[in-house]
Amino acid sequence: RKLRRAGKRLGSDSPSEDLHALRIRCKRARYALEFFLPLYDNPAESLVSRLARLQHLLGELHDAEVAAERFQALAHDGVEHLPDNAGFVLGRLAERSVQRARKLRRRFPDRFASLRGSRWKDLKRAMHAKAG
Repeated sequence: RKLRRAGKRLGSDSPSEDLHALRIRCKRARYALEFFLPLYDNPAESLVSRLARLQHLLGELHDAEVAAERFQALAHDGVEHLPDNAGFVLGRLAERSVQRARKLRRRFPDRFASLRGSRWKDLKRAMHAKAG
């Protein structure tokens, strides 16, 4: 529930820290579900797969944003030790990382939406069936 609530509040323009926190929630939920895969079969498998895809997207997003920041900082502060064209190359790498992050951010809402709906209900039904 916490994962779904947290994700519903987020969008493609959400702060990086919030999206990264959601990634950590996805990882925890995924690992917990993976433990129970033999017990709950398809309903759990479906969610694990979707959680993994969302977790991967959020991980790539985080990596792209961190890379952009590092390239920008190095281009701004550290080029005196590097060859003459290093500032240009670092700027290009930073821009490429920024573009990648934008693309991943645009994909976030649809990727999160794939977790919503009946998949959680199917898992809940499977859990109740095994318990009862």
